Formats: sequence, structure tokens, C-alpha cells
Amino acid sequence: MKDGGEYLGRWFGVNNSATGITVTPDSAMRAAAVFSCVRILSESVAALPLVLYRRIEVSGKEGKERATSHPLYGVLHRSPNMEQTSFEFREMLQGHLTLRGNAFAFVDWSRGGRVRGLVPMHPDRMDVKRKTDGSLSYEYRRLDGKTEYYSHDEILHLRGLASDGVMGLSPIEVARESVALSLATEDYGARFFGNGTHIGAYLETDQPLTKEVKQNLKESIGREHGGLINAHKIPVFDNGMKLQRLNMTAEDAQFLESRKFQISEIARIFRVPPHKIYDLDRATFSNIEQQSIDFVTDSIMPWLVRWEQRLSKTLLKPKEQDEYFFEFKMDALLRGETKARQESLQIQRRNGIISANEWRALENMNPRVDPEGDEYMQDKAMTPDQPKEQDA
Repeated sequence: MKDGGEYLGRWFGVNNSATGITVTPDSAMRAAAVFSCVRILSESVAALPLVLYRRIEVSGKEGKERATSHPLYGVLHRSPNMEQTSFEFREMLQGHLTLRGNAFAFVDWSRGGRVRGLVPMHPDRMDVKRKTDGSLSYEYRRLDGKTEYYSHDEILHLRGLASDGVMGLSPIEVARESVALSLATEDYGARFFGNGTHIGAYLETDQPLTKEVKQNLKESIGREHGGLINAHKIPVFDNGMKLQRLNMTAEDAQFLESRKFQISEIARIFRVPPHKIYDLDRATFSNIEQQSIDFVTDSIMPWLVRWEQRLSKTLLKPKEQDEYFFEFKMDALLRGETKARQESLQIQRRNGIISANEWRALENMNPRVDPEGDEYMQDKAMTPDQPKEQDA
């Protein structure tokens, strides 16, 4: 059984780190790297068109078309509720998912069994429990303190990596020490420049000073040389006082190096290439495009698959799941590598590796209706030599 402090910390989303800094999903956003990672992931998922497709048959082959007549098409493609656009809704839920490992939305079902809308619910006020029959129940604490109870089919629950299959793990909770260290370095930097007196120096004199003189001197220095605006003023002392500097600066203490490392560490937690949060130390002209491709395949793609499969499982009836499916159109994210991809496909097409219809399928297009779409080209230069007939 967990002790009371840990239980209350998890209940209220509070976690104390070894640095003494309390780390919550909200306070973690004060770290520039965390905010940048959450923002790039949320905006990337929200910016992609989310389309409901219906499977169709085209010349005996499986194709697809937009299911514009289905009620869900408008809910997710245009506006899920009376207040939010599709972009705003998905940006909000992906932000919850990225920070807290879970995102929730109330599913407004009509009496006819159709989804009329989706209303986001804050993860910090949701409690998920598994009942004896194996199903999940959801308890939501409203702002007025009352608790509402929902069944599993009334809640759209997006979860990240989960250890129990019920609640996704919060990256902020799992990596709170790294986040706390990032917050600590930022706080230290702010205080360092805010104080501005640079404690790496002291006054030296061979004359005895009374307590009152020391206090007046301290207040005078703080008033005239404290703060960033006074950082470069030249101090003037009398009575034989000398200013002795200590050979230690922020750079000597590897403060800047520590901050850079924490940026990379935060990017690693969220699996975001550093250049996406404008850390360009290791970015070069030759690898920046490949890193952008890695961002699509390694960072964004897993989130999109979670969205697509959960939307289908929760919002589509079992008999509809064989006919309809959700899909994000990723063309916009892949524009940077279009030329290289097209050149590769052209080589495969000319050498008979793929047909025109296989190429079209890779480009998210329906197959051609004419028989030539399934034919394979063959480069004459690649044709094997025919054995010569021997003379009789």
C-alpha cells in the first residue's frame, strides 16, 4: 500500500523531485523544451486532415472513398462540438495525451446510436477503474465537486504506453527528475541574472568595520549594482576597499552545457528530433531532411495509429468497422521527401518491381480501372539473353 504522501501526490498530480521542485504536467510546461515538444506534437497531429473512409470495390480490387454521408465525417473532420474546431479539439486532446499519457472526451450518442458530438474532459479529474466483469468505468469530478459516472462506451479514451492496460503512463511523471532539472537550471539562470551582483566577488579591506557599516555597505551595493540593468556599472569604493573576484562564472560551472543537455534530454523523452524544437547544434544540411522524415515515422506515426484505431473501436459500431475506417492524410508532412520518393518509385516502376496500381496505392490513390494498371513494365536492357539454338 502506498504511503499517504505518495497517494495524495498522485491524486492531485503533484510530484516532488530530488531537486525540491514540484513537478506537475502544468508546471512542466514552464520548461521551454517541454512546451516546445508538446506544442510540435499537438499541432502536427491537429494539422493533418482526419478523414473517415468507406471501403469500396474498384474493378475487383479494394479501394476507398470519403464517407461524407456518414454522421461521423462532419464530427471529426469539421467540428466535434459547439465550441471547438476539429483542429482545436485534436490539439487539446493530443496535448493531454503527450503530457499526461491519457486524453478523454465524452461521446454524445443520439437515441438512434449515432455520435452527435465529442466533448473534451480534463484527465486530472478523471478516475478509471476496472469492474469485476472486466469492463472499465469512468468517474469524473466536475468543477462543482460532484462526481459523474460513465460506462466505457460513453468515453473516448486515448492512452499512451500503459503498464496495466487501463491508464497510460505520464511522461512527466516517469521522467520528472529530468524535467525538474530543466526547471532548476532555468530558475538558476533567472536568479543569476536577476541578482546581477555576481556573488563570485568579495570586498577586502584592512580596516575593521562595524556591523552597521557592513549592513549599509551591503544595502548600497544591492541598490546600485543589483539586477540586470545595473550589471555593468562600475563600483567605486573608498577607505582602501578592494574588489576581489572569484574565478567562477556560469560558464565555468558548466551551466550553459547543462542547459543544452537538458534540452536534448527533454527532446529524447518525447521522441522529438532536437531541430524540431530549434536546437540546431547537431543539425547539418545533409541530415536535416532525414531527421524530418524520422520525425514523421518515429514521432508522429505512432500517435496517429493510436488515434485511428481508438476512434474506430469507440465510435464505429462493430458491424461498421469492416466497412469504414479513419485515416490521417500525411501528404503534407512528407512533402520534404517527395522528390526522393518519386525517383525511387520511378526506378521500381521501370524495372518491373511495382505496377501502376501498386504505385497509386502508395500515394493514397484508388487503382486504375483499365487492365494496364496491373501490368509490370520491363526494361529491355534488363531482359535476360535467350539461349541460342544449336545447329542440327
